[in-house]
Amino acid sequence: MTGPPLASSFLQSQSFRDVLYIIAFSLFIQGLRGLAGPTTAVRGNRIAAVGMAIAVIATLLNPLEGNWGLIVLGIALGTAVG
Repeated sequence: MTGPPLASSFLQSQSFRDVLYIIAFSLFIQGLRGLAGPTTAVRGNRIAAVGMAIAVIATLLNPLEGNWGLIVLGIALGTAVG
């Protein structure tokens, strides 16, 4: 058998990434809605952060996207600043 294992090819498929992006933007929108009031702001911020993390993971699953060095540098700088 040649080629990548089934799990690896599924995780890198465009359909799987599309589902992750849909989940990510849904969580991000729900998080923004949670920022409307002071009692729900912390929860809304966490929901939006999870959505953004899923979007980053979906982007990193694409084997042909971008320069890995710049991606890691951006994540490191964002973590240090934020």
